[in-house]
Amino acid sequence: TTLLARNMVQEARGLLFPAAEMARVSSALEMFKEATRLDPSYYGGYAGAAQAAVTLAGLSQDPTERERLLGEADELAERALALDRTKAWGHSSEALVHLVRRDFAAADQSSATALQLEPGNLHALEIDAIIAFFSGDFERAIQSADPKLHRNRTEYGLPWRNALGNAYFHTGEYGESILALTEAVRTGGPVSEINTAHLIASYQASGDREKAAIR
Repeated sequence: TTLLARNMVQEARGLLFPAAEMARVSSALEMFKEATRLDPSYYGGYAGAAQAAVTLAGLSQDPTERERLLGEADELAERALALDRTKAWGHSSEALVHLVRRDFAAADQSSATALQLEPGNLHALEIDAIIAFFSGDFERAIQSADPKLHRNRTEYGLPWRNALGNAYFHTGEYGESILALTEAVRTGGPVSEINTAHLIASYQASGDREKAAIR
């Protein structure tokens, strides 16, 4: 059952992105929960379930359901950390809970802890890039989403390019922003209002008003 739980967690992790596809994320949440039932001592099931739950909370249009999912994600992240505080995933999931609650200082702190524990963890770096962007630390977002670190990853719909492109816009590097955001779309990354708005603004700022209008 321990091996089955760990295999299930790895399979579910592949469903977390694109995050906007709620059916995929909901399936991942159920798989993570099943992993916790198979092996209640494995932190990964709880960390993954926390990330899935907080993702669904961030996408929910129902305030009551949003709070329910946030509370569940908080409990799951706490359980993951209680089982193993040396792994980045639990801290990264906790950071996402703080982010959705708009507690940016706490989100930054939890994400920093994740990277202190596992500096080369690409999953933790990707989450840190997202948190850094929404915290307004655009240079950090660019650093954590550095293509030299992430470009060989094979998972589908990863959001690091979106974080990179959005952050580049705010540092005035419009060409780099366009490159990252268009590449994100090409590789199956999430398409959202915020990403599209930054792409339009980057085209506009770079003087390509025709492409800005088409977008």
